[in-house]
Amino acid sequence: MSDPGTHTRPGTGAVLLRLGLRFSILVLFAMFSRQDAAMVLKNLMIMAASFCVVLAQVRREGITASVLTHWDEAAVYGLVYAALSLVLLDPGVRQ
Repeated sequence: MSDPGTHTRPGTGAVLLRLGLRFSILVLFAMFSRQDAAMVLKNLMIMAASFCVVLAQVRREGITASVLTHWDEAAVYGLVYAALSLVLLDPGVRQ
């Protein structure tokens, strides 16, 4: 019998699948919103990144683990947020 207190860590493939599914769901939510889809997606990305950071801390995942973790997902969401922020920058601010 296995100890109920032990948790198995998902492999890299499972984490990539989880990331893809979450990202797809967030994009769909943004597309069907009544507001500007890009702005909604930007806000959803920062919320998803925050959620992944909390999950990583709760699960006590290492930032430098040999497999992908919630920390890596948070980094991806943060990068998408940063990219959207650059793309959506008001033209008057760039000067």
